[in-house]
Amino acid sequence: MTPSEAKTFSHYSVNNAVTVEKALPCGCKAYEDVFTYRRWKAMGYQVQRGMKAIKIPTIVTKESESESGEVKSVKLFKTSAVFCRHQIEEIE
Repeated sequence: MTPSEAKTFSHYSVNNAVTVEKALPCGCKAYEDVFTYRRWKAMGYQVQRGMKAIKIPTIVTKESESESGEVKSVKLFKTSAVFCRHQIEEIE
């Protein structure tokens, strides 16, 4: 993932944005100052040791093939861990 791809989102969840902003006392904005570990890493940052993530619910769509050969879409409910800009440091 490139740094520009890390700041681009194909899906936007208003509920997740509200959840994240309520959980952060620092005033960071979701989708601007709050990203997953992998997105921060792609932008050249490292999450500081000992920082606790904010857990948000996510839905992942996965396609699976049945025994008869039909392709089926299955929605999986997962949890994502995100960190705000106050929890990261630039990689040297």
